[in-house]
Amino acid sequence: MGSDFADPDTNVTPFTNYDAQSIAWRNSWNDPDIGARAKEAALMTDATEREAAYQEITDYVLHNGPYAVLYQPAALFGVRNTVQGFEWNPMGFADFWKIVKIA
Repeated sequence: MGSDFADPDTNVTPFTNYDAQSIAWRNSWNDPDIGARAKEAALMTDATEREAAYQEITDYVLHNGPYAVLYQPAALFGVRNTVQGFEWNPMGFADFWKIVKIA
């Protein structure tokens, strides 16, 4: 099971915010500083700043949190150079109506 919408906050809040009573809470990890940083990142409107903030949060959580990330699943696709428009969405699907085969 993955996120239900494509925004980094769908993972960051559960993993950082103890008060959300989700993953951090179940692991008894209460780090108010990283929880506050996650709340700030969720409200950022500048895409570049937001991406940098989430990268810093991710690095902090991986090095200081109670989690051990063992693997990250990968999806590999073989697509000929005569196929255009194939893009795999991180939510786990492709928009097939955008795919065309050229001669």
